[in-house]
Amino acid sequence: MYRFYVLIIFLLGSEFLSSQSLDDIFHKIDLKLSRDKSYLNLNYIDFLASELKDFPVEEIPRTNERDPYKFKDAENITYRLVLMLEGVGVDSTMLMFIEERRSLAAGGESFIGDAVDGPREEITRVLSFKDIYYVKNEFPEIYAALYQIYRNYRKLNEDPPQTLLGINVDNEIKTSIGIVSRDNADFLAFNRMNNFHWYMKEEKKTAGRRGADAAAKSDFRIDASFSHVSLSHEIMKFGGAIGGVEFGFLDRSQNLLPYQAMSFTAGFRTLISLSESKSDLNKALMVDARFLGRMRYDARKLSENLPFLQAEKPRLNVGTAAGADLSFTRPFQMPFLNLYFATGGVYFTKPFIKLGPAAAQYAYSTFSQGEMSFSFYWNTSDKRTTKFRMDVGAGYHDIWKSYYRANGTFSGSKELKYDKISPVLALHFNFSPANSDLLYAKARIYDSRVFAQAWIKLAEFGNGLHSFRFEGMYLTPAFARKKNDWENDGGVILQIRYRMGM
Repeated sequence: MYRFYVLIIFLLGSEFLSSQSLDDIFHKIDLKLSRDKSYLNLNYIDFLASELKDFPVEEIPRTNERDPYKFKDAENITYRLVLMLEGVGVDSTMLMFIEERRSLAAGGESFIGDAVDGPREEITRVLSFKDIYYVKNEFPEIYAALYQIYRNYRKLNEDPPQTLLGINVDNEIKTSIGIVSRDNADFLAFNRMNNFHWYMKEEKKTAGRRGADAAAKSDFRIDASFSHVSLSHEIMKFGGAIGGVEFGFLDRSQNLLPYQAMSFTAGFRTLISLSESKSDLNKALMVDARFLGRMRYDARKLSENLPFLQAEKPRLNVGTAAGADLSFTRPFQMPFLNLYFATGGVYFTKPFIKLGPAAAQYAYSTFSQGEMSFSFYWNTSDKRTTKFRMDVGAGYHDIWKSYYRANGTFSGSKELKYDKISPVLALHFNFSPANSDLLYAKARIYDSRVFAQAWIKLAEFGNGLHSFRFEGMYLTPAFARKKNDWENDGGVILQIRYRMGM
């Protein structure tokens, strides 16, 4: 098997070889495919000629002076496309050959006159590997049409095509470094499981009665908890983009629990594909953009009286600001990129939280925040039951201290207490047994504090249309440094999270 892959990889860089050397390589590959295909890690897709819509030509040219081939639209003829999926040493999926499989009725005769006792197939390799390679280089539009068979299959199926491998694989053997997708598959799986907003998903083919096994659908998509709500509707699709709105009491970047940020955030989200093909999400360059408006809000009474929030009183004022939260899928061949910023005018006149004695009060406020990070995804096995994501980057925020007179008015005196860039490191963990999203956990370290979040699915019904999760967030005290005067010792919030149509 190893020698076969070496031949394939060697052929990819064979532009300087002579035609005789190339013919020798083609002969060895086709011979290997004929004799040992059940020992090679190849996959296949069966299709009918009637499924080839808008095929660019009626006849496909072939090599070795053979006549061009034309697909036959007959009830007893199916075709099998054999592929080598992308993997170690193979950057993209390759088409290997195509077989014509003619069904012979019981009691009939084959084309050479042999009697047929039972249902059998007459198999002919109509396009060899050399034919496919020739078409790819000389007639790329024909190769693209053949490759579309594989693309259509992946749109309708999450699992890869069936395998030709005829040997038993020891599933107990574990990979030591995990499985990483070369496209957007891990990014999409993570966001479908965790994002507040909806990510579209290709529909699977369902066997049997139409719609019997299909997941339930809704024009509305809702993700709602005690601290945040997002929603979208089918009418919010426009020009290949998907829209949504959100509002809540979460802070994107700072070490603050919901309701401690002393602000209310509302915004609009849009998911845009920048690629020409809007349907192939795994290959598209996408931008998930949230445009946010943050307003000052006195949430002290809520934070002190909510039974599901146990935390010390907030000591920091968060100013009104406008911002954006952007996620990119591998821009310019880089890792997945995340950008966030929020900024607004300084406001010291009437802070919600003042500290110190009445005669000499002061307040801490933050007005600008930013963060940039790269995300890396991997799975512990090819079953993708356990998924990980790591964010590595840096964040920034400012802290101002302002002083007030005995009558509570602003004295005009202020000073910048914090104005630094600090590293950000976050690790995410997903557990999805049998393709069912069950558990999530996250730990984020920023400015020597850990923000932890986790949820577990409690119930799911309506064919997956509705689900309930139990979610918790925990903020630790500062470590490896002294506590700043504008910080408290953290706390915890527990809540129920409801999702519909996500």
